[in-house]
Amino acid sequence: MGAYYFGIPEDLALFFYKNHNAKYFVETGTYMGGTAYWASNIFKNVVTIEIVEEIYNKTKEAYKNVANIRFMNGKSTIILPEIITQLNQELLDDERILFWLDAHYSGGVTGGENLQCPLIEEINLILKLNFNSIIMIDDARFVLCANPDKNILSDMPSYDVILAALNSHGKRYTIIWRDVVVSVPIDIAESVYRFFQPTVGIQGTMFLDEYIERSKLSIQKIHYKINKKLRAIIKKV
Repeated sequence: MGAYYFGIPEDLALFFYKNHNAKYFVETGTYMGGTAYWASNIFKNVVTIEIVEEIYNKTKEAYKNVANIRFMNGKSTIILPEIITQLNQELLDDERILFWLDAHYSGGVTGGENLQCPLIEEINLILKLNFNSIIMIDDARFVLCANPDKNILSDMPSYDVILAALNSHGKRYTIIWRDVVVSVPIDIAESVYRFFQPTVGIQGTMFLDEYIERSKLSIQKIHYKINKKLRAIIKKV
């Protein structure tokens, strides 16, 4: 996927805020709170969910003076319905929620070790309760290629499973850019496509739904083809 851009792509999040009225930010996987703090300077309100109580307590204390961040402790799949229901009541006109999904275990002291990856359930909950949401999923490199460390993200769903979940409540436009899966409602697809146009073909940009629909290859052959391309790119980095 070329060079990795760890963390949320700030330029993309700002694009959604400015151009598509994404005024609320919800994060699963708080970790040290850097993303939530950054988002608090942009979005109306920020909600961040962390499963590890120790991390939650430390991060909440570190950012206790930031008024528009709401820290939550527990499983994202249990907390999300409550949060989305509340935000639905606060949304004005065409305002949207931007979700940054990063609750899956990614090594070290991050939360979720020895727990089933919550990603598919998170997607289903979001789209059931607020289909117009914008969804960004971190660690796309583990979605596209086989995980070299079987102890980390070993249960991360494959891209075809993720796409099926993203389209399960209605057709959406999905792309992989940098290290992030990005999924938006069809009504803003053209605008998002224009945003990505300068980078199509580089930095791992792939319109996966189009690629799968237009290709005569099986999912397995597509997976092999992408992996081969990614290995070639990574060798050059």
